[in-house]
Amino acid sequence: RSRVLGGRLTLAPGPEGGTALTMVLPRQLPGA
Repeated sequence: RSRVLGGRLTLAPGPEGGTALTMVLPRQLPGA
């Protein structure tokens, strides 16, 4: 599930933890 908690908590595949709940910071958000 996707939730916006301070940053953006979303299911995002990344080198940090693969496909998992990852805090996506504004730097990674296109337009934020």
